[in-house]
Amino acid sequence: MNAKKMDSSSCSLSCKCGSLRGELRRTELGKRAVCYCKDCQVFAKFLGKSEETLDAMGGTEVVGIRPQHLAFTKGSENIACISLTDRGLYRWYARCCNTAIGNTPRNRKIAHVGLIHSIFQGELKGIEKAFGPEVVRVNTKGAKGPVEPSKGLVKLIAGQVVALVRERASGGFRVTPFFNAVNALPVAEPYVLNASELESLHRAV
Repeated sequence: MNAKKMDSSSCSLSCKCGSLRGELRRTELGKRAVCYCKDCQVFAKFLGKSEETLDAMGGTEVVGIRPQHLAFTKGSENIACISLTDRGLYRWYARCCNTAIGNTPRNRKIAHVGLIHSIFQGELKGIEKAFGPEVVRVNTKGAKGPVEPSKGLVKLIAGQVVALVRERASGGFRVTPFFNAVNALPVAEPYVLNASELESLHRAV
């Protein structure tokens, strides 16, 4: 299935089995990137989805958005979370079929989520239609082969910092499907990998 364009600025989301569904609004604010870090590769391996999630060089395509523009409309009870370490990012997935959703900082006030392409349930051309052709390549030292880093990284980071400051000032960070509105805790208890699990996954990527 391709990422379905719902109107000029939104698109639908779905896990592979369809138990978890959602909608992303304000797609014009989304920023595409491919991350080659080993941690993203480990996450894909943990889910058993390396072939579906990673490109030939070990990269994961993500779309950076503000959580307030994302809503899950069906099956939110399937949302699960892991963290590779006790200080690492929260990495979210659909427990029903192990579809990767994305990653967020541990602090709710840092209002950012990198949605992984698998939750769009479409070929990358569907993501290009929704978010445009510009892609920034990051953490290229972790790639499985030569990948030239993007020149637009500084611009991307600067734009994200501005957006985060605005979200913090406006209180928009409080609107997120990943953290409880009352106590700011994750909506699913994160499972933190132990040292043995992490080492084994690192050896496997």
